[in-house]
Amino acid sequence: MSSDLEENEMSNSNLLYENIPPFKEETNYVELMIIIKKLLRETKEFEWIEHVKAINYLRRLRKYKKEVFDRVMYDLNIFEIILSYLNSVRTTLSKVTLVFIKELFSEYEFEYNNNDEQIELIKFIQFITPKLILKANSEKSFLKDEAINCLKNLSKNMTYGDTLITLIKVCINNNGNSICELCFNFIQELLTNFDINYLIYFDYWNEFFEILIKILKMKKEPYMKKSILLINSLENLIGKDNFENILKNNCNEEEKNFILKSINNSYSKSYKLKKEKNKENKISDLIKEQRNQFKKQSSQEIEIKVLVPKKN
Repeated sequence: MSSDLEENEMSNSNLLYENIPPFKEETNYVELMIIIKKLLRETKEFEWIEHVKAINYLRRLRKYKKEVFDRVMYDLNIFEIILSYLNSVRTTLSKVTLVFIKELFSEYEFEYNNNDEQIELIKFIQFITPKLILKANSEKSFLKDEAINCLKNLSKNMTYGDTLITLIKVCINNNGNSICELCFNFIQELLTNFDINYLIYFDYWNEFFEILIKILKMKKEPYMKKSILLINSLENLIGKDNFENILKNNCNEEEKNFILKSINNSYSKSYKLKKEKNKENKISDLIKEQRNQFKKQSSQEIEIKVLVPKKN
């Protein structure tokens, strides 16, 4: 079905997106799906090379035959396979897999249809996002960079409620400050890319605030600070009235009061710290001024001693 040249291109672990070759007109895509399935499940000695081929075929399909790609993703159910590649001891295979995920998350427009392919994409996001966060937090530099690129595309283009809930769940399920920082940074980015009307009529606020309250009750930094910043960002995006309506419709009175109290306490603490900092700065400025005066006075006394001769 494919030439030796094509085989070599598909085996290239450094194949750039712009260099992915198009398919020939006579390509049999049913046969291609069988080949991809076989490559994905290859278990012989140098199977990782076959796995690289499989990933590059998927990248190629996504670029040139999106409808076939969607069907492959749905029919082959490759979530667990992709995860095993992501965790492979072969960093080459891990990198190619991250490149595939980055491209997968690069060009989806905002559209929420409950068709099979869309449902599979949402499942994939839920499945792979926690793994990407861990990769971005702890891997070798070039794999870490690729994982961060995946998450950037996720927060820019995967504007689904499930994406937001998946990211905030990672915060509550992983007790690590650096992971918390990563998650909240990408949540902030994701929020700014949502359609505002979609946010206002969002179906997931109940679950979102339920998780956020758990995070606030941990009373641990940077979780508290990041949570308050997230709430402030949300209020600024949709407006105070819409934010209050969302709280009213998705939280009971106790939950709503807890969130508002947490915000007010944060403002009070921030104001107190700012006031103390200003006081420290004033004291520091006063000490600095006194030192300068002392230095000036000392230099004047020395100058007088030099200029006025002693009497015999």
